[in-house]
Amino acid sequence: MPNSIPCYSYFKDRPALPDSLYFDTNCLVSLYIKSDNKHNKIKYIFARALRDKRQAYISTLGFDELWWALLCISYKEACAGYIQLTAKLIKQDPSIISGHIDKLKEATTALKEIPGLKVLPVKLGIEDTALFIMESCLLSPRDALHAAVAATNGVKCIVSNDEDFGRLKDVPLEMILRY
Repeated sequence: MPNSIPCYSYFKDRPALPDSLYFDTNCLVSLYIKSDNKHNKIKYIFARALRDKRQAYISTLGFDELWWALLCISYKEACAGYIQLTAKLIKQDPSIISGHIDKLKEATTALKEIPGLKVLPVKLGIEDTALFIMESCLLSPRDALHAAVAATNGVKCIVSNDEDFGRLKDVPLEMILRY
């Protein structure tokens, strides 16, 4: 029988926070974008983790995804919502990056200044663990990589608003925490 990982809603179930938490990219976006409807919830979880002396982690993958999300948001705002940014648009006009790089730098600095937040690297060889997770849990490649980074670094919990993490099984995690 597969080892299912319990999934809790932080504000409904109020579970005790484990010793270590891995914050998925959607947490980073919600934390940085103050108008995001989940901003206060994730800010509270970060503050609680720090107060309770829990170790908080993100990964280098998170920066890639955060930068893309912020670039898309910033570009859409600059175009009054008329044009959706795509990789093809950036290839056609690389100067798009320079018009928004300050926001990406600002977000990066803000994350790096969170006390106690550590950045985990994506280790060589992690692809086998990620492939196992993709196959056995039917997660997307990025979600599987996030889960593999957390699990291979001994992190006990993934914090995310992504329901797909609820399918994780047979991975050495104590819980999935949704907000």
